[in-house]
Amino acid sequence: MAGAAHRILGTLLGLLTSAVLLAPHLPPYATVLVVAVLQIVTELLVGRNYGLALLFITPMALLMGQLAVARPTGQLLFDRGVETVIGAGIGGLIVVCEPWLRSRISR
Repeated sequence: MAGAAHRILGTLLGLLTSAVLLAPHLPPYATVLVVAVLQIVTELLVGRNYGLALLFITPMALLMGQLAVARPTGQLLFDRGVETVIGAGIGGLIVVCEPWLRSRISR
């Protein structure tokens, strides 16, 4: 359950970072440079603390997506937040219900 909480909190804070980086509507070359820096920071952090790494993973993914197909920033950030909460909630629910499911299957 703690992993789901780290995922949600890290992504929601990453959305704030994303909002700051998406606001100026950087040209493609500048966006690629920002993504490269985010990738380096992500690689340095992901092994130690995934929740903290999400501060950089989230904007990196959203910036790369914007390079491919630009979407309104507000809707992009909202959708990513909702998707993360739903996915982590389902994952957390499965972890919590796992003992009950195992006992039902073994009968």
